Amino acid sequence: MNTFISKTCEHPKELAEWMDYMASPEGMFTWKFGKEGVHYQMENGLVKLTEEGKEVNQRNCEEQKDRILKVN
Repeated sequence: MNTFISKTCEHPKELAEWMDYMASPEGMFTWKFGKEGVHYQMENGLVKLTEEGKEVNQRNCEEQKDRILKVN
């Protein structure tokens, strides 16, 4: 991924740290599944979505579908 932090950014160090975290395996897992105990539970090494996690996932799928349909 190539990206840049604007010279006008008020908190470039914090943004760089956040970007590093989001590019890490842990950050990507959090982006994909959300917060453990809220959006998912780990059961036998597998992710099991909670009801809230299922609702968020469904909303995200619908929003993505709507964006794709608007483009086409």
